[in-house]
Amino acid sequence: MSIDRAGRHEALANRRRVLRALGLEHPTLYAVRQVHGNAVCVVDSDTLMHGLDGVCADALVTDLPGIPLGVLIADCLPVILYSSQPRVLAVVHAGRMGTYHRVVPAALDVMQTRFGVLPSQVHAILGPGIGDCCYRLDAQAVTPFQDHFPDWEAYFISQDPGYWTMSLTRANQAQLQAVGVPLAQMQTVELCTVCHNSTLFSHRAEGPNAGRGMGIAALLE
Repeated sequence: MSIDRAGRHEALANRRRVLRALGLEHPTLYAVRQVHGNAVCVVDSDTLMHGLDGVCADALVTDLPGIPLGVLIADCLPVILYSSQPRVLAVVHAGRMGTYHRVVPAALDVMQTRFGVLPSQVHAILGPGIGDCCYRLDAQAVTPFQDHFPDWEAYFISQDPGYWTMSLTRANQAQLQAVGVPLAQMQTVELCTVCHNSTLFSHRAEGPNAGRGMGIAALLE
């Protein structure tokens, strides 16, 4: 989706309004160019100095207080991961391909290797995103999961011959549990972006010109 200069100016102004509404005084919302992969960007003092222009990733991690992180969503699942001790935050964009590439475990790995956070210390918030009520996929989309995920049937529901619906929430819950995050430490926002398109943006419902919402989080001072 291309955005002209006027549109970009309006989008940045909207981001500043959201930060003010959330009580966050930092003037910049840190986001990256999302590419449906599993690259993780660490937002540290060097990032604050040089910015994120041109950085391609689908997850951001920081231990800096008061620094807002955001991912764009319009059906894909926003996932927030946080640890209170040590204080570390990740914001993840997990669509079908990001889920296939295990972007949430990749963010958890950075939280552990860079900041010493154990998966058992992590709390997770998932959603809203397109639900299994509406995320209809054909065999071309589903076969890679059948080939690489032994538990794929836990989050795909068979429909007509050659078609399934997918639960991004259950898929990412399974990946979180597989690396050691307790189910009791996961919260889900059970809102399908297609079913609630009057208040949430949905690429599936609106097409390529759909707007974008954001999953935003920051560590409080």
